[in-house]
Amino acid sequence: MKRFLMLTALAMVAAAPVVMAEGYGDGRGSGGHGGRGVQMLKMLFRHHDVDKDGVITKYEFLKVSKERFERMDADSDGKVTGEEAKEHAKKMKKRFMERRKQGEGNPPSDAE
Repeated sequence: MKRFLMLTALAMVAAAPVVMAEGYGDGRGSGGHGGRGVQMLKMLFRHHDVDKDGVITKYEFLKVSKERFERMDADSDGKVTGEEAKEHAKKMKKRFMERRKQGEGNPPSDAE
């Protein structure tokens, strides 16, 4: 259970730059009151519903979280340091900004 909670927390940390990017940095999200929360749910659903059947199974959630953890763990030591998390967030933000310049408004998937 402790490991599951840690993976969940790390997944949310990794998703933060994407969620912030979806709100375009205005602190409100694009949907007015509650827009940011709705966008976060949509983004999380989009990334975790691997087979696109409209539900997220425990397997799908853990699979995506494990893959994200492995990308964040730059030195593959089984631990994600604060520095590794920051570097991962910077990469995600950079990819988003590149896509935005190219006219693609959606944030990048963590898997790209």
